[in-house]
Amino acid sequence: MGMASASFAQAPVTNPPAPEDRAAEDVISIYGATYENISGINYDPNWGQTGHGQVNPAFDPGTGQVILAYPNFNYQGTDFAGNPFNASAMEFLNVDIWVAEGTNRMVKVTPVDNSGNGPSEVLVEVPVTPGSWNSVSIPLESFTGMSMQSVFQLKFDGQFNADGSANTTPFDIYLDNIFFWKMETTSENDATLSDLQIDGETIPGFDPDVRNYTLNLPAGSPDVPQITLATPTNENATVTINQASGIPGEASVEVVSENGENERVYTITYIGSIPGEAPPLQPDRNPMDVISILSDAYTDIEVDTYSAEWDDSDFEFVTVAGATTMRIDFGNFIGIDFQSNRQDMSDMTHFHMNFWTANDTFDKSFNLKFSEWGGTDGEVSAFEYSLNNASNPPLDEQGVWVTVDIPLSSWTPINAPNVVRGDVAQFVITSNLDVVYVANMYVYREGSVSTEPGETPRKFELGQNYPNPFNPTTNISYSIPQSGDVTLEVFNVMGQRVATLVNGVQSAGSHTTSFDASNLSSGVYMYRLNFEGASQTRQMLLVK
Repeated sequence: MGMASASFAQAPVTNPPAPEDRAAEDVISIYGATYENISGINYDPNWGQTGHGQVNPAFDPGTGQVILAYPNFNYQGTDFAGNPFNASAMEFLNVDIWVAEGTNRMVKVTPVDNSGNGPSEVLVEVPVTPGSWNSVSIPLESFTGMSMQSVFQLKFDGQFNADGSANTTPFDIYLDNIFFWKMETTSENDATLSDLQIDGETIPGFDPDVRNYTLNLPAGSPDVPQITLATPTNENATVTINQASGIPGEASVEVVSENGENERVYTITYIGSIPGEAPPLQPDRNPMDVISILSDAYTDIEVDTYSAEWDDSDFEFVTVAGATTMRIDFGNFIGIDFQSNRQDMSDMTHFHMNFWTANDTFDKSFNLKFSEWGGTDGEVSAFEYSLNNASNPPLDEQGVWVTVDIPLSSWTPINAPNVVRGDVAQFVITSNLDVVYVANMYVYREGSVSTEPGETPRKFELGQNYPNPFNPTTNISYSIPQSGDVTLEVFNVMGQRVATLVNGVQSAGSHTTSFDASNLSSGVYMYRLNFEGASQTRQMLLVK
């Protein structure tokens, strides 16, 4: 604290009143002389704030007793990531604050929590009268939903006018006596619960001092969990239960101490963050036309790992309504590695995946990439597809199973002029969607599918060739409702037959055949399917 004092146009010339004596177990102090402060505090972490490098935790207002000065303040924080603490047993956050007379600004504060239970931060206004010290104790319930189980930073934000409108012009503030505290616990002022049960069972992780809980439940579930028991530690305390009305929703228990001087609210947030139904059924496909990474519908290839050592995400296999899914908790990306079982995807036409997330998809992304190793020991090229709010399909739904079925010809090649798929060793998903459930990840060759899962087609149909335009090969798919004589022929624009692709009896179902036009010149060609006296014709374009 040997930093020299900065010169201010207007600064306090007194210290705030000293806070009252409290037992050590009732206080967690960040700054001040009354209580013992925690160790390992950085009062000026570099967060890009205007006042970085000017903070003075030893500013003397002329009394010989130092205070914390934030000159040129727009926002500022303290960091004690090396010594985080559990503040869930505390009841208030105290801040003494001074701003110059005539300062028409609003200051907000929030603890920053990295426990993963509830929001990490919630900014709350600190009431300020300019020109004098303001001693403010903010109830921790004001930081709605925060668990306070692992507080590792504290943040002040001053980018607001007094009416709440935005204003980023820096100004000066002074602070003292920053600490969490709780009332001395006696039987008469005890407002804790000794047990909290949901549907007859104690809520997971229940602790009398933890007031915020989040339960992840199947989305769309018609059964809203009920608080069935809330037992006060002091049986003379008053307990009021407020049930949630739906999912998502929030239930709460209000506890008022016997003497009426202390109140505590326990909040249970229900989030529909688990799929409530199985992913869509997949159609019957010829096993030779599918390379499956994860699907109950097909035989999966042998995968070395579904989370490579170089990725930063976690996963687990979970069963949703009887179907196998992969729950991914994204850091940034996850890598599915099958380099010991590389796949030739050169004649596959599409990639398929189903995914589900409960999180808001606005301004989010879901990027897919296959890594091509080209016979070497590492990636030489890749092909990728990015899903976002403007893509096709758009990333614009939450709480439902989204089907992604993308032609591989639409993917963007990386480090290669064309998409190469002959020696694929890895599949990588990069996303900022937090938790995502995925299922039915596979590539397939178009045209090898029945109309409905487990059923044969009920109509005679000729599909559009794929790819189109093509050079020099393309695939043509068609379906017939029953076995019979089939011919599939190709004609030029003069009506001359240039190829016969199928000529004979075929069974009911979907079929795909390949057409090689290596010996033909560029141009438009017609292909015609004949079946039991009926025919259909389509055209295709050969570009060389």
